[in-house]
Amino acid sequence: MAFYRINILADNFVKRPKLKAEHGFSALIQSALSNVLFDTGVDGLFRDNAAAMKIELYGIDAIVLSHGHYDHTGGLDTALTVAPKSRLYFHPAGEQPKFSRAADGASLREIGLSELSRRALATAREEGRVTALPEPVWQLAPGMTLFRLPQGALRSPQWPFFRAESDGRLVPDPFEEEQSLLLEGDDSALLLTGCSHCGLMPIVARAVEISRRPIRYILGGTHLDNAADNLLEETATYLRRFDADFYFGHCTGMNGYAKLFSRLGGRLLPLGVGLELDLNL
Repeated sequence: MAFYRINILADNFVKRPKLKAEHGFSALIQSALSNVLFDTGVDGLFRDNAAAMKIELYGIDAIVLSHGHYDHTGGLDTALTVAPKSRLYFHPAGEQPKFSRAADGASLREIGLSELSRRALATAREEGRVTALPEPVWQLAPGMTLFRLPQGALRSPQWPFFRAESDGRLVPDPFEEEQSLLLEGDDSALLLTGCSHCGLMPIVARAVEISRRPIRYILGGTHLDNAADNLLEETATYLRRFDADFYFGHCTGMNGYAKLFSRLGGRLLPLGVGLELDLNL
């Protein structure tokens, strides 16, 4: 069996006193072979929560940014500083300016990398610390696989996310950079997602294709907070196929979580800052 320890360092909610929440996500994965920081939240809060949890970050080997939104990349400067030996894994499409459309459809809000994160990324690139992930499937370390969906997101007519092309045109964002992390052991596997903009079901289906072991845990953001009931029902029906536990948080939201819980029951468990999972896969 392969042992993994997963600590949630940034999320929308907290599970322990003296920790702080934000609308962001960051998780630390530790194993005998590699230590990975998956996303960096909105700013340096992940570091403060790690300190309060007595978790040392210096030994991080890899920093993975799931996609180019501020709530997953804002703490990049902090991460590169506290983990000076780490390598950054980030697809260049995540650097394009990104926007979301307001619910009224009348305005756009910039939600991409902050200027500080852009400077940190440029410095890391100058130092030779960045891997741009040209392949859709990439072995990060033994038992750890990063993957993207070649087709990107399946966009609906009401798709609220856009990115700016080099000529300034705004186009629907396909999230071609969005990557998830598959952890495998001798007997089972865990799937870790950032926001699942590409769709939770397609991401899980791709993980099943890649994994040599049955997926026993799915953890992370699902982007189902304001999803229609038919999509929630379809998602829950799909997830019930798996003999797995689901730890959903961040962009799942209270609304999405409550509706999924009514369909999945005790197999759905909340994320939150301070959650620590010790898993033998």
